[in-house]
Amino acid sequence: YGAVRMAFVHHTENPNGYAAAEVPAMLRAIYMFHRYVNGWDDIGYNFVVDLYGRIFEARAGGIDEPVVGAHAGGYNLVSTGVAVLGSFMGTPISQPARRALERLLAWKLSLHGLPAEGKVGVRVNPAGAVYSRFPANAHVSLPRIAGHRDGDSTDCPGDVLYRELPGIRSAVARLAPRPARLTLTQTAPAPPPPQ
Repeated sequence: YGAVRMAFVHHTENPNGYAAAEVPAMLRAIYMFHRYVNGWDDIGYNFVVDLYGRIFEARAGGIDEPVVGAHAGGYNLVSTGVAVLGSFMGTPISQPARRALERLLAWKLSLHGLPAEGKVGVRVNPAGAVYSRFPANAHVSLPRIAGHRDGDSTDCPGDVLYRELPGIRSAVARLAPRPARLTLTQTAPAPPPPQ
């Protein structure tokens, strides 16, 4: 397990316009590619959202746990990865997919006590630095909800979806305002009253 400090948004590069009944086969194909071609233990993303607004656990281990994915080289230990099923270089995601993405990110970040907006400082893990835009062990500042291209050398999550991220961050912040932080302090007991 890692420690979720941020979220990366991805696209899967599958063709758009698929039917709802095709999604299970598409997810199995992603699994086969990630598992047997890439050599990963499971699907790299923690979650996948389809164009109908359905949310799928993509990487096994518990949706409420900080399960380490294989979705963002150099940052997997500190992030959760959410992929929208499709290709969004020139096409926007559907409204149901956007609403589901926003709700999922609000829930997941709140669960780990994280705000939706702002930046977070992270160190590029040498194990995945070959994919990163930054050198191994570099300390970088990334958006709390980042596009994959913010950290790695890729055009993911596509130009159109990437341009939608500021609005998505704002919507997530409205759904899950900045988490409250509970602090406990111990005080010395009051002295006994004078006799």
